[in-house]
Amino acid sequence: MPCYEMPYSQYILVITVGTIGTCMSTISHLPLLYKSCVSNNALGQLSKKTLLFGTIAHALWLLYGWLIFDMILIISGLLTTIIEGTILCLKMNRSISHKDKIITKTTQTDLSFVNNKTLHL
Repeated sequence: MPCYEMPYSQYILVITVGTIGTCMSTISHLPLLYKSCVSNNALGQLSKKTLLFGTIAHALWLLYGWLIFDMILIISGLLTTIIEGTILCLKMNRSISHKDKIITKTTQTDLSFVNNKTLHL
């Protein structure tokens, strides 16, 4: 039944349940964002593909909310896309810096075994 055909009390119930559900869904991502900012271990356990698909999915919910002019979906989609996008950026940034550390460590030559007297240039 479309919203414009519902009795007012039923319409308020639908809007209230939708608002509470979207708020809880958005808030549920905040602990992950906090742990990702504070700890490297939390990011190490997250999949880049999962974060990417989650960010795209929330961006699509944002677009859907925009297309049907639903302010609750727009706000929720925007906030959740920002939160998931931030976590994805942190993951990508830390994985790139981790690879740089590995490359730096492996490209350094260890010459500690060479004696100064035996090294002739």
